[in-house]
Amino acid sequence: VGEAGLDYDREQFCGRGVQREAFAAQVALAGELRLPMFLHNRNTGGDFVAMAREHHARLLPRGGVVHSWTDSAEEMRALVELGLHIGVNGCSLKSDENLAVVREIPLHRIMLETDCPYCTMRPSHAGPKLVPAAVLSAGPPAKDKKKFEEGFPVKGRGEPRNIVEVAAAVAAVKGVEVEDVARAAFNNSMRMFWPEEARDMGESPYDWEIAATAPPLQR
Repeated sequence: VGEAGLDYDREQFCGRGVQREAFAAQVALAGELRLPMFLHNRNTGGDFVAMAREHHARLLPRGGVVHSWTDSAEEMRALVELGLHIGVNGCSLKSDENLAVVREIPLHRIMLETDCPYCTMRPSHAGPKLVPAAVLSAGPPAKDKKKFEEGFPVKGRGEPRNIVEVAAAVAAVKGVEVEDVARAAFNNSMRMFWPEEARDMGESPYDWEIAATAPPLQR
């Protein structure tokens, strides 16, 4: 269920009170249907974390992922303690402060995303500086949108293929192999969104960690 949550940078479209009321109703729906949630939190001054705590029982057992994380390490840790996952994309890797937060996200609670067509990784950001040149230059060259050609990425646009760059940046920040980041994110995503298929997944170095720290899969 989602995307759902709170965004206090967009109050010109919807006030805080209405946002909180709608969010509570959406969490209730997810709990009733026993579905995971795709969540949004931006500049909420702790209100999102407070509502996640308030509705913790409804958010579990299927949980949710708070995507495009750009907020504080303190809020991230609070949400992880509630059993939620944290989504990382190019916007999560813009500054050194962002990188410090990503470094703290446990592998058993991380997911990777691109938020395409937004949140592309730009050369001026901190994250891309950690990505090997071979990864950044892999694939066909990007073309201006006015010269769109099938099979070629659009310059300046976030695209699904950029998830490889996100994984490489996260691995560099955390000081682990990119394969470990990719496997952990894959396992986490499967367990949340495709739990039946997740039961039949092959073993990996992080399956044991996930099994030890995550709640049992629920039907």
